[in-house]
Amino acid sequence: MQELLTRFFYDIDEAIVSHGGEVHAYVGDEVIVTWPVGARPRQSYVDCFFAIEDLINALADRYKQEFGLVP
Repeated sequence: MQELLTRFFYDIDEAIVSHGGEVHAYVGDEVIVTWPVGARPRQSYVDCFFAIEDLINALADRYKQEFGLVP
């Protein structure tokens, strides 16, 4: 499970950063992402979510093969 979480957090990092987010903390199986106040349009939060969703869908076969599931 730890390998899956580590891979997932690594895979989503670029989407977070490219949308102006910063990883504040990892808590168990969740990642807390923050954005500086006033630094980006509010839409970037939503765009970040969908970018992560698209990325995980694109990597689904790799996750299934390596871990037997898709996060």
